[in-house]
Amino acid sequence: MCKESEKVKIETFPKVLHIEITTMCNARCVICPRKCIKRKNKSMSLDDILDIVQQGWDMGIREVHPHLLGEPALHPQFVELLYALHKRFVGIHIVSYTNGSRLMDPQIRKAYLDTCGRVTISMDGARSSVMRKTRPGVNPFIVRKGVKLLINERGSNLSPQIFARMTVMPDTENDKELFNRVWQCCDGISFLPLIRFEKDTNVTSSLNQRQYTEAIHHMCDRLFTSITISVEKKVILCCCDYNASVVLGDLNKQSLSDIWNGDVITSIRDRHQKGKACEIPLCATCGYFNFV
Repeated sequence: MCKESEKVKIETFPKVLHIEITTMCNARCVICPRKCIKRKNKSMSLDDILDIVQQGWDMGIREVHPHLLGEPALHPQFVELLYALHKRFVGIHIVSYTNGSRLMDPQIRKAYLDTCGRVTISMDGARSSVMRKTRPGVNPFIVRKGVKLLINERGSNLSPQIFARMTVMPDTENDKELFNRVWQCCDGISFLPLIRFEKDTNVTSSLNQRQYTEAIHHMCDRLFTSITISVEKKVILCCCDYNASVVLGDLNKQSLSDIWNGDVITSIRDRHQKGKACEIPLCATCGYFNFV
């Protein structure tokens, strides 16, 4: 995030394209607002995904994150999608996030290894008892075994980078040291503060009121550097807009380029630049600045 007095360059095209390829998920994470989501569970078609990435590619985007709220590996054509992206857009940097529940599938592991630049596995906890509590529906033994298989099968290759990630909250705070020891075999380990909307979860945010107050007087870099597409092909405000409440444009009717340079997103950028982000309800309670 940037202070109002600092200047943020508005890119002629976004650097990163986030696409919600599916809203389906097999986990019931305590930090996730899924119980408040009003949108239907569905997956975007392979053709639609490739069309959106093509538009982004033509604009100059070279990094794509095929995920948002759902577990991407549950997309019925996930393996085919990764290979299609890798083959059609030569040199594209694919970054995939997963809860690790499907890493026991050798085809999925191979697709990750053959196509991705980075794979991040989100595991909220190091001990099985903690993981079961924070991520019901996901078997911690299966996840750990799958991650280790992925690392072993990569061997001495430098790609993809494999990261382990944990959200810090009361249930996981005491697992940080053990998490570091268990996953020192990964290329990187990250600990994220809990920035979920408190009214949408049973978990208390790790951001205090002062941090939230500071957040609404900052500009969000994502408005200037990345673009997020919901499974319904709507361009939405950001990854925290789980109900697609702030729609910047509709790819069923508009082009990605027109939306990126359109009046709606320009107006929101303007409010951020003037220190008026709090006028946007979703931005007013966001703590994203604390983890970038």
